[in-house]
Amino acid sequence: MQWIQDVVESEDVLWLYGSAGAGKSAIAQTIAEMCAKLGLLVASFFFSRLSQSRDNEKCLVASIAYQLSLSIPETRIYVESAVQIDPSIFHKSLDTQIDTLIIRPLENAYAVVDPAVAKQWPRLVVIDGLDECHGPLIQCSIIRVLSAALLRVSVPLFLLVASRPEPHIRNTFNILNKSHAFRHIVLDNSYKPDADIKEFLLSRFKEIRENHPLSSYIPRSWPSAQIIKRLVRKSSGQFVYASTVMKYLDSPNHRPMKRLDVIIGLISVDGDMPYKELDALYSHIFSCVEDLATTLKILGFLFFRQGFEPVTPDFLAHLLGLDEEDVHLCLSELHSILFIPPPKTSGLQIRMTHVSLQDFLVDKLRSGKYYLDEEVFHTDLAQQCARQLSSLSMNTIGQIRGGLKGFSRFKIYLTSSFLHHCIHASPHSPDLKNDLMQICDLRPWFEIRPSVLLDLPTLFAWLYKVRYVLMDVPNFEINLRSRLIRQLKNSRATSNRFGINILLESPTNIHSREAMLILPGFYSFLLRGIRAGSL
Repeated sequence: MQWIQDVVESEDVLWLYGSAGAGKSAIAQTIAEMCAKLGLLVASFFFSRLSQSRDNEKCLVASIAYQLSLSIPETRIYVESAVQIDPSIFHKSLDTQIDTLIIRPLENAYAVVDPAVAKQWPRLVVIDGLDECHGPLIQCSIIRVLSAALLRVSVPLFLLVASRPEPHIRNTFNILNKSHAFRHIVLDNSYKPDADIKEFLLSRFKEIRENHPLSSYIPRSWPSAQIIKRLVRKSSGQFVYASTVMKYLDSPNHRPMKRLDVIIGLISVDGDMPYKELDALYSHIFSCVEDLATTLKILGFLFFRQGFEPVTPDFLAHLLGLDEEDVHLCLSELHSILFIPPPKTSGLQIRMTHVSLQDFLVDKLRSGKYYLDEEVFHTDLAQQCARQLSSLSMNTIGQIRGGLKGFSRFKIYLTSSFLHHCIHASPHSPDLKNDLMQICDLRPWFEIRPSVLLDLPTLFAWLYKVRYVLMDVPNFEINLRSRLIRQLKNSRATSNRFGINILLESPTNIHSREAMLILPGFYSFLLRGIRAGSL
């Protein structure tokens, strides 16, 4: 806090880094809250790979600018004016956004207020989870443009960045250090996190004793100092372990004292394996799941789905052929590691509370029988996509063109995600092969997925890759390709949009320059189809 309160501090950037679960976000959140109470916080932004709106840089400057206009009201008129003059500012480069929405408003406000007032302005910007922003290049760019902005403003500002010590982030800070004074704090054993973890545990146990539905049965002396000490040792410096344990104990449907006995007896402490205790905890939580296969399917979709399709209980029920209440029953033991919306709440998504869960499940050595095989999952979803496509007909296109009324969200997902799951599926699956051969009409797919023309070359390449596996089906690749080409040619949407009929009818005399630009690779494949006799 002294670093933030010292207006003449030369080191205006602080990098707080540590491994996953070390408590970076908890510290960043605490600092942000403390500074907000003291009137020192300009803005904060917490990246998260679990949130579609916070796993990229698109909302970063807009969020900071909005918070700036609230924390320093003198800047509000300049921020609003900048947006009114150029409404497209949020689509421009990070550097342009920062200059227009942060630096200029600060400089304009600073020029007209009393210097004594300006000295009392907030001065800290907190950026947490930088490594969870999509793409190393963007992560490095954020560091550079924000650090450069500090040098361009007359107002004293400080930047706190919290992240994992990824090599590209470390390298960017090392380069920055040549022209910009900054300090760093590493959350390792030298930081001695045990005291903070102990304080966290004591606080959470107090909450359970006072607020749990069974609190009248919990002695005030629970747990003993020895138990607290053992939990601190089990944490191995990882806040995520302590946090997960407390969420597990705090379940309103279970007895906290009995659950603590389970945690203590899980595994002996081994300081050489920092995730061993966390893995044991996750393994125990999954051992209590009754329908493990269905539960892992739900988690697999959460991890490996295409894009950011909202994972709601009703969507999963349709996807897996379950009743919605069955989804809640499957996940009933996972409230300590997932956010699960209450039954009958529309629109709320199921989501992970910490990315360490995915790290655990996709590592076979760590998760054992709970391992999530990505290829197996994609094969299963590819089969469902193929079955969905085989059930559609041209009658469905009327629904699609009419605004998808009556065409459920899960059907749209399965249809539009066909290619995504196919190319990640196992090429050795006979069931998937049989499901693909049942597809009679692909025109609904062309209607639902606008980028189908760009997808087809990838699909054909995948079919070509698996042709040897499918030798037991005569001319499998040629037959399916022929069907695709024929239906593509007859599809009104694709033909009219890209002049495909010209391309298909006169492959040696192309009149559509646009089609040639759009279909690199696809054209050459069509010529191969002609030579093979499939056209």
